[in-house]
Amino acid sequence: MESLKNSKNIEDFSENMANIYAQLDYQHPFEEGNSRTLRYFSSLMAKETGYELDWSKTGENSLARIELYIARDSHILNTLYDFSPQHLAKLERTDNTEFGKHKEHLENDIQGFFRESSQTYNFRPLAQIIQDNTTKIEITQGKHFQYLNTPLKPENLQKDYPTLTTNQIEKISIYKDFLLEKYTTPEARSMALEHLNKQIPDIASGKIVLPDSPQEKTKGFSR
Repeated sequence: MESLKNSKNIEDFSENMANIYAQLDYQHPFEEGNSRTLRYFSSLMAKETGYELDWSKTGENSLARIELYIARDSHILNTLYDFSPQHLAKLERTDNTEFGKHKEHLENDIQGFFRESSQTYNFRPLAQIIQDNTTKIEITQGKHFQYLNTPLKPENLQKDYPTLTTNQIEKISIYKDFLLEKYTTPEARSMALEHLNKQIPDIASGKIVLPDSPQEKTKGFSR
């Protein structure tokens, strides 16, 4: 998840997501429904890190589905399998199951089949499929955007709410930082800051008393 959060751009995000997707698919934890579950889970991970990943086009027809499956399995072979003689010898001594998988792939030239299929049908690699179906979530307008542009700066709070004490402003700033750390997507952050902003008049009047730490129970404050 950290690699997704640290992605510099959509290309970087797509490469990181392809690696995570392949690693999770390789685990194959369920008897049925692994692919559907993984597509849904990966779309949630994408949204949490500020991207919209829409897998719907990969299921539009049988060729699109085959492209995804070949791209997925190719990525797994290229990143999670080691066919070097030294590694195969080690697997033969220590892990019969993995050795059998590696041996089967080599004997049937699965990698060659994937390469030939990709060239014949012009199939894209997994990272490219992800990139082509991903958009960056941007908030460029709307009622929440103001809270990301000027996120409750102390000087603005003092100007807009003259009755706020220095201690109250410090606590609001601590709570603001807590919310920005807790929520990662622009939508979640802006909505959380908007909610905090609506509570400020009650904080200034003393109706709401913020604790010293955001983790403590706040008197009168609704999260």
